[in-house]
Amino acid sequence: MTQTTRHVARVAATCIALCGHSAWAVDVPITASFRIDPTGGANQSFKNTTPTSGFCTHWPSACNGELFSVATGLTIIKTWRATNDPGDAVKISIPGEFRDMEISNGTERHRLRFRINAHSLRSERLPGGPNMDFTHFKKGNYSWPDGPCSTGGVSRNGNSFLHNLWWVPARPSVCSATFTHPNAYDVRYIPSVGYELVAPDPLRMHSGIYRGEIRYTVGPGQDFDYHNTAKSSSNEIVFKFELDVQHNLKVDFPGGTAGRPVVATLEPDGGWQAWQGGSMPPRVRQDVPFRLSMSGPMSVYMLCGQQLGPRCAIAGGKDAIPLEVAISVPGAMSVRTQAALSRSPLPIGAEAAEPIVATNGNIQFAYSTIHIESPGPFKPATTYEGQITVVFDAGT
Repeated sequence: MTQTTRHVARVAATCIALCGHSAWAVDVPITASFRIDPTGGANQSFKNTTPTSGFCTHWPSACNGELFSVATGLTIIKTWRATNDPGDAVKISIPGEFRDMEISNGTERHRLRFRINAHSLRSERLPGGPNMDFTHFKKGNYSWPDGPCSTGGVSRNGNSFLHNLWWVPARPSVCSATFTHPNAYDVRYIPSVGYELVAPDPLRMHSGIYRGEIRYTVGPGQDFDYHNTAKSSSNEIVFKFELDVQHNLKVDFPGGTAGRPVVATLEPDGGWQAWQGGSMPPRVRQDVPFRLSMSGPMSVYMLCGQQLGPRCAIAGGKDAIPLEVAISVPGAMSVRTQAALSRSPLPIGAEAAEPIVATNGNIQFAYSTIHIESPGPFKPATTYEGQITVVFDAGT
């Protein structure tokens, strides 16, 4: 009698605690990151960086690098009874369908797809209940459920717990196990889930931290429903996503020295030898070669040491001459025009930056060119000088 009284008091105290927190959502963080494969290999995708919790910590052999699990943070009190209603035992409604959501870094949005592909239930007996055993269910049923779910091939039991793993098809599913023990008793559920994540192409995303969330409700008639007498510690699970995209961007000007400008000497075609008599050429130019590696979208623009109207300029004394500056990057195209980046004029200022993207996702050491020309007119015996800063920005 004393033992029974203690049992009832403890169950009641647990239920009060659960009911008192039932309005709270449980946050489940899921993280992934992208870093370019410097070898240019085919595996240019996100890497799951979510700390493992839930069933994969118990059965790592079942999680082969493509299956991931997280603890839901839920605690559920449930009474098992042997009746004709599966809801009086282990009956679980599981939202296995894909759901779409948006992730954003504040300026750029992408679509992410997510689904629950596995459900694991650790059932622990509360004080006063009998020792736990798989034989309390229809033969093999706790591991091999009724309904569209299938066994994960692993399960465990001890005197105080049962633990299973069910695969969930890509649709809303109701799966159950038939309880056969003659005596009803109370258990505590600790569920965890496996998930599948279809992330956007990181090679089409700018560098940054992308965040978003998706919500699942818990309770009678909700996304997750543990049926009949189940009382949950929370009525909502919020999966919070954080995807970290860090692209590789490297610009190398052969012959340049770190911290010093690259010198471009503008000359007429064929050199100055044909212009020794004092006349001026109609145009001077110089191609500045460089090598570019980029693993995702970026933008490029220039800043002028001196500006003349819509162009940068060089100056000789008080005389200023406009410059025409363009860029060529094999394998890259303008996001705005979808045209190849070939002798494309460079805009001035970050506000007018030209967004570019690699046509095949990433570029490894493309031999590229900055084209600088000036049509004059020039004054004889005058030296014209100026400075242009070309900015390659992977963050915009």
